[in-house]
Amino acid sequence: MQFYLFAANLFTLTAFLLGLSNFSRGKHSWRLLPLFFLVITQSISLIVTLAGSAGEELVVSAGRTIAALSVFSAVCLVWALTQWTNLSDLKRRLAWVAAGVALFLCVFPLIPHWPIPFDIHIVLITMVGSLLIINSWDRLNWLPLFAPFAMALAGLFSLLDWPSLAWGGNLLAYALLIAALHIEQLQRYRLRQFMSEELAEEALQHSQEKQRLLEVTEIISAIPSLAESMVHLARSMTYLTGSDLAVLLFLDIAQPSWVHLGALYTPDRSIAPSRPSFELAEFPVLQQTIDSRRPQVITPYHNGDSLIPLYALWNGNYEGPTLIHPLAAHGRAIGVLILANPLSGAPIQLETKTLCQRVSSQMAAMLEAYRWYRHLKQPLNGTEIQSSIDNTDYLAILESLSEGVVVSDISGQVWLVNRAAERILGRSRVDLIGQPIGTIYGQIDSGEAIEHLAVNFSRRNEPLPTFYEDDQRAIRGQLAPWRNMDREWLGIVAIFRDVTHTVRADQARDNFIASLAQTLREPLAIIKGYAELSLQGQLDEYSADQLQVQHIIHTSVDRVIEVLNNSIQVCAQTNHKISPRFEEINPNEVIDEAFHNAEALAQVRDITLKREIKAILPPITADRTHIFRILENLLSNACRFTPPGGRVTLRTWVQEEREHNKFIPFLIFTVADNGVGISKRALKRIFEPFYRLENQNPTAEQGMGMGLAVVKELVEAHNGRVWVESTIGEGSVFFVALPLSQG
Repeated sequence: MQFYLFAANLFTLTAFLLGLSNFSRGKHSWRLLPLFFLVITQSISLIVTLAGSAGEELVVSAGRTIAALSVFSAVCLVWALTQWTNLSDLKRRLAWVAAGVALFLCVFPLIPHWPIPFDIHIVLITMVGSLLIINSWDRLNWLPLFAPFAMALAGLFSLLDWPSLAWGGNLLAYALLIAALHIEQLQRYRLRQFMSEELAEEALQHSQEKQRLLEVTEIISAIPSLAESMVHLARSMTYLTGSDLAVLLFLDIAQPSWVHLGALYTPDRSIAPSRPSFELAEFPVLQQTIDSRRPQVITPYHNGDSLIPLYALWNGNYEGPTLIHPLAAHGRAIGVLILANPLSGAPIQLETKTLCQRVSSQMAAMLEAYRWYRHLKQPLNGTEIQSSIDNTDYLAILESLSEGVVVSDISGQVWLVNRAAERILGRSRVDLIGQPIGTIYGQIDSGEAIEHLAVNFSRRNEPLPTFYEDDQRAIRGQLAPWRNMDREWLGIVAIFRDVTHTVRADQARDNFIASLAQTLREPLAIIKGYAELSLQGQLDEYSADQLQVQHIIHTSVDRVIEVLNNSIQVCAQTNHKISPRFEEINPNEVIDEAFHNAEALAQVRDITLKREIKAILPPITADRTHIFRILENLLSNACRFTPPGGRVTLRTWVQEEREHNKFIPFLIFTVADNGVGISKRALKRIFEPFYRLENQNPTAEQGMGMGLAVVKELVEAHNGRVWVESTIGEGSVFFVALPLSQG
């Protein structure tokens, strides 16, 4: 009996400690109370048993007390396994009634000559409690029911006068309670881990989506001229969505029932439209889209008849999945964008529809400007349209734009400011007009003085991107030259928008990633240190297999630390340019160190790692840490995307390259592998932050897509360049060219 009580004390104390780990914080912290009562109950039972052995009267009194405590233990066990917060109001009221009855059943065994054995109380409490436990869990889980079932079985054994089996059943019940709490702890940990992974993936997808939207906005905004804006827009949309065909149609300003073809573009061939203008009523599918102002996706299998006359507009005797997206400005529809895949037959993806929805307002603004341009400058339907619009109407169009517009004259003095510019800059046009255009941003972050813009614009045809940020706002825009029909310089046009919200969101994301990375580095360093001690034999003796496991742990921790370092590097370079600490270094030493570090990963992945140095390399002026990071990232990437049995080769040499009228020596690194290779489409984005290759190799590890972005940033900080050549299925070669001196 005493041994049983000692064991029961130990089991209940273990359950309480598990409860402290599980429920010390949060909405389930109340479950510590029944576990604490369970420990106290078993302790009192042990004390009463030891005290009751002194005399006959004490034995009788101790028996009644232990019986009452045993019944209370059953109540506490059921209480600890019940999740009260998941019960409905009605079930919670019934549970409180049952709890009150159970407490009365705990008191009855203390009454002398109570006729009902206390074991029946235990069986009744555990059976009713099992129903309560089932109803309190979100999903069916049998493990929490085993503990009350074992205690009920122990009560039946006690009624049959089998004390040994009864004690064993109670101990089994407490052991099952420990198991249930442990499994619940594991489930909570897995749930938190799953939620953390989901949040991280969601943040990464959100970042990629924002980056893609920014890229799309920049591509669409880079209009060569207003006359070519529609062709540029159609070409951009086919490139960004991978569509076979893009068509822009707009409504006539004077006669809204007429539709005109703004642009028709196909990437692979040229198509001449059969009808550049037509009546909207001839095409119900277009009429329905414009009236409802809702996008439509039409396939040849559903409503395919409506596509035949539509495709006849550009002499097409074929049709495919088609997206018709309305474009509206100032609360009214002004045209449609059509994206179709008549050649590939590929379905319209959700990403394509989302992208069109996101940039529809920007496309509509461009389309509205083009409509007025055509209305004022060009004949439509073979008839010259006489414009009755004066300069006031032109100014009204500028005032309606959501982007800020500031125009300077030939001397660089501001003479035109629209309403959006006043709002974004926080200054009235009275203050701005007559001021040098350089004052609109303060310090223009373009790397060029405002006085030299006229000279530089005379040599370029592309707008000059600008960005300005202070404590209150962030502004992104473009400076474009203003010329007349004879290409004579007239001034500068500045178009910009407020991107404060986007920049602040990016900063918050970067700060979160940097903080998370810094927090994780300390425990990882501890794990790495103990793994190194094990590998060096400074701890206990390990077998060969155990040392191999320690080796894998060591290299895996190195990989995680590499990802964290890249995360910190990317976040650090988001708002600040990397500033290398230039010094004269021996490149052979850095190559040896990076090559030695990569050997561990190559050995684990069964990859042959070679290096070829054509001659003794001369000293180079560079940042030693940055050069090591470049080589480390390239070698680890090559090892991860090369299947077992493959090879990775590092080659270095010095060659002279001509720049202007002189030859400059460059140190060349190449990292070649015979891995999965990179597709032509991925080659365009391989150096973008957070861009990850498709998992073409099932053995390849998917990182966060930051290693090559860091490589590019570090190489460019050294006035070098990096590029890649690759063939699918044959491997890739990454090239890095760094000048030997920084002059």
